[in-house]
Amino acid sequence: MPDRVGRLWRDLPEPERHALRGYMRALVARYGPVFDAVAWEHAKLTVETWWATRAASSSALHEIVSRAHGKGRRPGLPAVDRRMKRAGLQLGSYADMVDRLEALGGAKRDLATALRKHAEGGR
Repeated sequence: MPDRVGRLWRDLPEPERHALRGYMRALVARYGPVFDAVAWEHAKLTVETWWATRAASSSALHEIVSRAHGKGRRPGLPAVDRRMKRAGLQLGSYADMVDRLEALGGAKRDLATALRKHAEGGR
């Protein structure tokens, strides 16, 4: 079977594309390579939600550090609160997406079983 992950996110710059594809490959390794069309699209959305969650968390952390230790113009408390709220809401969305993916793709595979099957030549 050709690698479907390698054809994803071609319009993004290389570092972002590499990170998104790596996370998608981790999902495929965790839940198995056999996704139907609905589960595959949901897995792509889950990876993109992970990326947005990561960006929101990084932005909130930057605001907190800038407020605490920055020089010159620093973000106000309402700006920090907004970033923290956005990061928290995004994390909740990501957790929901992962739960739905588990429901669509079946239970996550046991790592030892997956490694044994991979060593035997099957996936």
